[in-house]
Amino acid sequence: VVASDFVMRRVAFHRTRLRGVSFANGQYDDGLLEGCTTDDLSLRFTRLRNVTFHDCDLSGADFYSATFDHVTIDGCSLRGARFHSASVNCLTITGCDMTGLAGALDLKGAAIDLADLDTLAPSLAGEAGIEIAD
Repeated sequence: VVASDFVMRRVAFHRTRLRGVSFANGQYDDGLLEGCTTDDLSLRFTRLRNVTFHDCDLSGADFYSATFDHVTIDGCSLRGARFHSASVNCLTITGCDMTGLAGALDLKGAAIDLADLDTLAPSLAGEAGIEIAD
């Protein structure tokens, strides 16, 4: 599925597989993704407003230049997800695995659960030019 210049309002995805799905350069308002598994999900250049991602596998998801406005990501895998050039107005991340996340510095302004920092810290340090010694 490829949707460009799209508008989605009040659309929910429950326990489905989203493989090779690209929602680009659009807006997604008042939405929910719950219990979904994704592979190559792209939300590049998309404005997300009042959207909740709950218990999803968002590994490798592409949020390049996405805008987050009252978005919650809860209990999800964000392993290898990409957030380069993201714009954060209001984003809350709790209970998520952020191992290998790219664009960590572009999450400036997000509220992240303290327990999640152990998986985010290496990405933040790497992007800040800090070498982590074992």
